[in-house]
Amino acid sequence: MNDDLSDYLQSIADKPFAWGQLDCALFAAGWVEWCTGIDCTLGLRGRYRTQLGCGRLLKREGGLLALTQRGVRVAGLRPTKEPARGDVGVCDVVTTSGVGHAVGICVGAGRWAFLGLNGVLVTPAPHVAAWEF
Repeated sequence: MNDDLSDYLQSIADKPFAWGQLDCALFAAGWVEWCTGIDCTLGLRGRYRTQLGCGRLLKREGGLLALTQRGVRVAGLRPTKEPARGDVGVCDVVTTSGVGHAVGICVGAGRWAFLGLNGVLVTPAPHVAAWEF
């Protein structure tokens, strides 16, 4: 999985952030599909085009954590308390509006890869929930 994760991150490196197409949650969902062949986006890709639209969708769906839990269940991932390289998780991150949740991919040693407006960022972050393949 180590080589696969490097390949996946490289494949994303030049792609622009786009709400509803390639944003933080869909970045992680893309990794799940890369590994499993299963689209765990629950048909939500393309259903919003802005940050506001994303927020509205998340509110309707019960929040990012609940939505992610449903998606990873569809793909057959299992909860883990000790995420390792390649695992997916919902983490607490600092945003321009305070601390919030983001979906990331563990790169090892408590560090996570997230997709933001300016590309992929790897940083330490505490996870709220995590899942392994």
